[in-house]
Amino acid sequence: MDSSQAALYLMSVISLVNLMLTLRLARQARVRQAAHDNLIGPKADELAVGAVAPPFVASTLTGQIVTEERFAGQAVGFIFVSPNCSGCRNFLPSLQELSAAARQSSGVELVLVSDVGPENTRSWLTSVQYEMGVTITAPLLLAPASLSRMFTDYDPSGYLPYFCLVNADSQVTARGVVGRAEWESVVADWHARQPLPTPHDMTTS
Repeated sequence: MDSSQAALYLMSVISLVNLMLTLRLARQARVRQAAHDNLIGPKADELAVGAVAPPFVASTLTGQIVTEERFAGQAVGFIFVSPNCSGCRNFLPSLQELSAAARQSSGVELVLVSDVGPENTRSWLTSVQYEMGVTITAPLLLAPASLSRMFTDYDPSGYLPYFCLVNADSQVTARGVVGRAEWESVVADWHARQPLPTPHDMTTS
């Protein structure tokens, strides 16, 4: 075998080794992706804007059962939160002002929905009040997965905090992750629609 044949043979071997390594890496990547997909499961589609909001069963801190009938004929904004979500905790200080803006501008009642039971939710809100000086006065529903499908049906993405606006005809008008574009657009609309203070309001404030 002369030098040119040897060089050609060597290049062929190197190319074959590179191909085998590439195929091996691609297979490993597919295996890792499949394992990840199996772990998190398929991502469900979000509720379509204009769709009828799903029925639900939830409860209050005192154990009273609440269904979608409680909000029939009124606009409501469900805000899905969890004590295990740091973003939810950071969102709570703005809730009071946002609740007023939503109610005054659009007649929307904001309702917090927790993914845990009364004991853990109450403990969480107590710690928020003690550590952040924030007292939650907005209506609160409890919808732990063991008792309710509300989180699954309204927030299939699993991202938190998450919102879903439902109008008086029980139609979804907006939904998405709090802090992202859909939410910011809704909040901007609430603020833009708020009535301007009257001279009387300004002199008495």
